[in-house]
Parts: sequence; structure tokens; C-alpha cells
Amino acid sequence: MPSDKQEELIEQENEQSPVVEPECSFQKALRQFKTAMSHVTLEPMLFVKMIAEGNTIVIGDTLEIDRVCRVNLNFSQEDCMAMDDGNHSDVQEAVQIYQNTFNYYQGLMASILPVLVILFAGSISDQYGRKLPMTVVLGGFVLYSIIYIITALNPSWPVEVLFAATIAVNATGSWVVFNMAVYSYLADITSAETRTKRMGWMDAVWYMGGPIGTVMGGWLYKSYGTVAVFAVAGTLWFFCIIYVVVVVKESVVQPVETTPKGKPYRYVLDLGRAVFKAYPHRGRVHLLLLMAVKLGVFLVQGHQVYLWARRVLGWDATQYSIWSGTDEAIHQVGMVIWVGLASFYFLSDHTVATFGLVSIALWNIVLACITGPSMWWLVIIATLIGALEGSIEPALRALITSIPDKRDIGKILSFLGLLESMWLIVDKTLYTFLYNAFIEYFPQINFVVETFIAVILIIVVTLLKRDWLKQRNLDMNKISTD
Repeated sequence: MPSDKQEELIEQENEQSPVVEPECSFQKALRQFKTAMSHVTLEPMLFVKMIAEGNTIVIGDTLEIDRVCRVNLNFSQEDCMAMDDGNHSDVQEAVQIYQNTFNYYQGLMASILPVLVILFAGSISDQYGRKLPMTVVLGGFVLYSIIYIITALNPSWPVEVLFAATIAVNATGSWVVFNMAVYSYLADITSAETRTKRMGWMDAVWYMGGPIGTVMGGWLYKSYGTVAVFAVAGTLWFFCIIYVVVVVKESVVQPVETTPKGKPYRYVLDLGRAVFKAYPHRGRVHLLLLMAVKLGVFLVQGHQVYLWARRVLGWDATQYSIWSGTDEAIHQVGMVIWVGLASFYFLSDHTVATFGLVSIALWNIVLACITGPSMWWLVIIATLIGALEGSIEPALRALITSIPDKRDIGKILSFLGLLESMWLIVDKTLYTFLYNAFIEYFPQINFVVETFIAVILIIVVTLLKRDWLKQRNLDMNKISTD
């Protein structure tokens, strides 16, 4: 029999235990939340930046098409408004060829100008930090939006005025320098083991802003016009600048002077040394081939899709924005699920990239089968079947950044950005002239070419995986022998 004192202690314990347990659970949940939030760095800024970009991309093309039609080609307002109704094919064809060629020259500027910046940006960011290049590029985007607003307010100006906006954003290095800084920052704060998953989640948050912005842009354009679209975008880009300057902590804590001052040409040599130095296990060969695959991915991810949708499906800016936004959103959700499953089951990054390439190949095949407005439902199938496309980029970047030394990652990504910027000339040239040549009889030609290129990339990644497994087995056998 327990004593009265023992019974009193038991009662006190029973009374106290329900209170202690919730406190422990709350503290554990709070600790887990703080841990998760401690990993949030660039994601909010990237999400907002992508909303701004998605907000402008379709409406920017729409403004260009309007100026080409009314001002450059001098068609009437009535003909321009009705060019997509199926009864004004001559007007539509002339306008699309002109606007497509204008975009081609924009692409040339977007290739040439960032080259001059990226040659030095990688080495400088390795020494002095990642925040400066991010801030400068975001400032270029703000100026870009201002120029589009001014052009929209002057309806008699020809489309060529918008070259000024192209120069403004690309003189800062544009997406080439920005992506280099972002992924270098992520490489600084992650380990090789967690980098793929971390890049996948960051990409998901980043590019999820795109579909939201695309849908928002279509609504803003329909309700308030072009000026409202670019005013909102400019405001969002300015917010991103404030976030980077005030909130983001620099990942390069102490500058390391690896290149002598006063010798800027050495920055260029640093890029070459980092890329072509010998790495273990055929690392140099794998690095160069993975870079080639990364360039090839540019050629398979959709070109002149808005023009194709207007020509073949008869869609306007709002209809295309809704589908494009939905397509992007589903691809990002598919990427998150696929990268998460691959991480859980310890699948290699080669496997993740391969499935993504298969997915984008099937996406192109389905869209190539659409020949008229009555087949619009195939875009739904294409959207679903291409859901893994978003996993290609983080998998390839993880593979590329896993090969070099950590101190060389910024240089490697700068060199890759340099190649991507120059490669954009090939990309734009190929698909601009293909679409212009086949616009009358087979406007889906780009989807067919993209499918064949995707098949080649699948074969290359598969062979790289086999060689990687072979090298790993040789290492294991060597260790067991020793």
C-alpha cells in the first residue's frame, strides 16, 4: 500500500504531466520550424523576381506585335486586332516574321553583351561575394521595365525603341551573371551530398513564381493595360534589390585575393584553368560533356511557342498566359515530387536528368501533333506528360558543381554562363529561321527538331552515367585490394 505522501506525489505528477508534454512538443515544433527557416536564404527574392519576369514575358511580346503591326508595317488597327481570326493570315504571317526577327536581334544582344561581363564576374564574385552581381542585374531589370512603360505611353514609337531595354538589362550581365551568382551562393552554403535536393527545392520556389506572374500579367493586361503590367514588375524587381542588400548574408565572408590587382585579364585565364585542369576519375571529360549537355537543354525547351499558339490555336495573350502559367506550375510540382523521390530512393543525378529529358521529349512530340484549334485538348496531355522537365536543370548543375574544388565553383559557373550566353546565338538563329521558313505550312517544326535533340541528350547522359558507375566500381575494387 502506498503511503499518503507517495499518493500525493503521484497525483502531483499526473497533474503536471499533461502540462509538460505539450510544452515539449511545442518546443520541438518551434525548433524544427527555426531549423527549416534557417535554410531560407535567396528563395523569397527569387520567387518575387520570377513573378515579375512571368508578369512581363507574354505582354512584352504582345506590345512588340502591336507595334510591328501598326507602326512598322502600317496595317490598320482593325486588321491588327483581327489578325488571329483565321481570315487575316497574310497580316499574321508578315507580323510574326517581323517580330520573330526582331526577337532574334534582341537575342544577339543578349548573347554578346553578357559575355563582356561574365568574363570577370565569376572570379570577382569568388573573391568579393555574390550579392553585388545580383544587385546590379536586378537594377538592370528595373531600368528595363521603365523603358517598356515609356514606350507603351508613346503608341507611335516603332518596335526598335525597345532595343534600349534589351541593352539596359544585358549590359549588367542579365540572367547569365545572375544565375552564376545565385548558384555560386548556394554552392557556398551547401555540401555536395545535399546540393541536388537543395537546388531542386530552390528551383521549385524560384520558378513557381513564373506561372503566377504569367497568369497575373494576363489579368493585369486585360484589366489595366500594358503600363500596369510593367509598373508592377518594376516595383517587384526593386523589392528584390532591397531584399538582397538588407536581408541576404554574404556567403563569401572574407575576400580572398586569388588574382593580382591591376591585371583584369587574369580573370579570364582563371576561368580556363578551372575548367581544363585535371580532376580525378575522368572529371575533366565529364565536366566538359555535362556542360555540352547543359547547352543542349536550351535547344529542347520550347521556342516561338507564343507565336505558334496564336497561329495554330488562334489564342490571344490571356488564353496563352493561362495555359503557359499552368504548364509551368505543373512542371515545377512534378520537379519537386521527382527530385524528392529520387533523394528518398538514392537515385543518381544522371537518372534524374534522364527522366527529365524523356519528359520534355514527349512534351515536344505531343505539341508537334497539334495542327488546328480543334486539337487544343492535346496541350493538356503535353502539360501533364512534360511534368518532369524542371528536374533537368538542378540535376545537371549538381553534377557539374560536384566535380571541381569548391573555390573554383564560381569560375566554373561563370565559364558555363559564358558558353550559355554565346550558345544563345546558335539557339536563336536555328529556331528563328526555322519558324520563319515553315510558318506557312508547318509552324510546329521547332517541336520536331527539339525532339530529335532531346533523344541525343538522353543517349549522352546515359553513357556518362555508365562511365561514372564504371569509375566508381574501379575505385571500390582498388580500395578493397589495398
